[in-house]
Amino acid sequence: MTVKSKSRNKHVLYVNRNTKVTADALQWIISFKRGKEWSAQSFISSTKACLLRSLDEADRVPDKRGARTLDRLPDTFAAWLAK
Repeated sequence: MTVKSKSRNKHVLYVNRNTKVTADALQWIISFKRGKEWSAQSFISSTKACLLRSLDEADRVPDKRGARTLDRLPDTFAAWLAK
């Protein structure tokens, strides 16, 4: 598996101050902030429902801004990528 550099990931949204979603050409990537560093934790290439479930299972609650942005995401990663 090839690991892409951080600079190649596209920012999608901040869920809250310690959680963000980026994407590469294959998937959404949920990252958690630990200290000053971000660490990729989950990789979702299917649906927004799976993305939301992953956030819920990790107990990562979106703030108001994050919730609004998550609401606007398309239902699938493929649909988001096609935009």
